[in-house]
Amino acid sequence: MNLAEQVPDPFDGVKLVPGYADTYPNVRIGGLPQPAAWPSGVYAAPGEPVFIAQIVKADAPAQNVVVGRVGPDGPREGTVTTVPGGSDTITVTAAGADYTATFLAAYTPTVGDRVRLFWQGKDVTAIGKVGVTPAPAAPTGTTPSGTTPPPAPASSGTFPAPAVDSATYWSGGGWDSIRPYGGIVTQGTVYGTTNVVTGAWFYGTSMAELAGATIKRVRFRVPQRRTVGDYNSALTLHLYAHTSALRPGGDVTRVSGPTDVTIPAGWNPGPGDGFIDLPTTIAATLIAGGGISISGDPYLSFVGKPADPASGQLLIDWSR
Repeated sequence: MNLAEQVPDPFDGVKLVPGYADTYPNVRIGGLPQPAAWPSGVYAAPGEPVFIAQIVKADAPAQNVVVGRVGPDGPREGTVTTVPGGSDTITVTAAGADYTATFLAAYTPTVGDRVRLFWQGKDVTAIGKVGVTPAPAAPTGTTPSGTTPPPAPASSGTFPAPAVDSATYWSGGGWDSIRPYGGIVTQGTVYGTTNVVTGAWFYGTSMAELAGATIKRVRFRVPQRRTVGDYNSALTLHLYAHTSALRPGGDVTRVSGPTDVTIPAGWNPGPGDGFIDLPTTIAATLIAGGGISISGDPYLSFVGKPADPASGQLLIDWSR
């Protein structure tokens, strides 16, 4: 064996490179799709960043092996906040953020459940309700020493009701038929046309558990104003209650209102901001499965649920 045969080829080896998951099993390295091997238990959705071990040999094509996804998984537990009828997804709130989650067929989700979350990349599944072991039974006729009685049920609080959907309706085309699509919420005559549109937020039946409670306050979050129409002027928003839990075939039925609110130019509230008060008289409509609609001139448009999960969120103060 000569000296050259004893020295490793400087081009052989393994290097760690960044990339992105593509349509399985491909990855993208430097913007180009390439095949890759995925170890058992490693998962990333298309577009998520991954680390890739690239096996390089001078006399053979490079081989890619996905090492793992970049970034932490989401929270391990959360609380179910909305359960839309007929949907295969629910909303789970954890660490102050809302997540859209699938759930196992063996688990029937209920608003208020504390659930264990299973993450595969950015996709999350509620795999079941977190259980609590029962307290040891006390002997018949005795009271356990040192035990604390269970707390009394809450007699008041603030109920958060995030919207499950949002959209704009046009009689000439139906829901989401006015561009741009994607759940925007608009009122008035579309700028530069004769198209009159109305907008709505929908909440499913999430507020039904407030039936029988005394409603003290109703707050509504007005999301970011879109840069269309007379964006540089303060304009009047006309808010109504409507009777639909989810999108109906036609426009919603508005049953109370309007509550008129002046929206400043460039309106763009931060997280947790942007709430305005609505009359408590609309609470019965909301609890029965209704929502919030906007209608009438001037032309005014807002980002919807897909762009802002807190678009149209309701906060309802209650007592019993």
